[in-house]
Amino acid sequence: MDFFTRVERLPDLVRIWDAILTAQPGYAATGTVIIRTTTSRPGLLLYVQRYVETEAGPRLRVVCRDITATVDPKQLRIDTLDMSIAKAAVSAQGMYGFVLEARWPSTCILKWLSPFAPGFGHGVSTGATAGVHPDDQLRVPGMVKTALETGSVQDSLRIRPGFGADDWIGEGGWLTVRFNSRLIDPHVSQTLALSLIYPDTKNNPTARFP
Repeated sequence: MDFFTRVERLPDLVRIWDAILTAQPGYAATGTVIIRTTTSRPGLLLYVQRYVETEAGPRLRVVCRDITATVDPKQLRIDTLDMSIAKAAVSAQGMYGFVLEARWPSTCILKWLSPFAPGFGHGVSTGATAGVHPDDQLRVPGMVKTALETGSVQDSLRIRPGFGADDWIGEGGWLTVRFNSRLIDPHVSQTLALSLIYPDTKNNPTARFP
């Protein structure tokens, strides 16, 4: 999942994620994707991928080549300007935001639009670790149903705290997080949503909505 967090443009993210979910025998594709690198400069990858059968089951085999040096760095920044504006808006409001795949039970965060919220460990945030309180897991399908029917949902979840959660941990040692999630574009996807978290003061891990 780490690769998805580095994909800069949402159209690239949606295209790649859709291929993973729907690829069938005979599928093959090629394209480019802009990624966030360890430097301040965006990178550009050329990729070729195809559906393959393996002993572990069906997979997408992908080969990537870094072609950043072949393009104008300024053009890459222009191509990602919409996302730069979205990140700036989230940060300016003191919020934490991410793109969520709401399909249950494979719900996971595909991309952060901000730094990790305090206490969201990488494994928990991407679904690699069972991070949601067992009692709250039972409510998630209902939250997803509400989001699909109305386009948005406001609620709270208790998650397993990770590094940096000391100021957020509430009763019972769980991290309580209130959120506001809204489908990005139901005509594109019925499960991709924008989720915003509004952190509150020390030892009061609930959110305040405008």
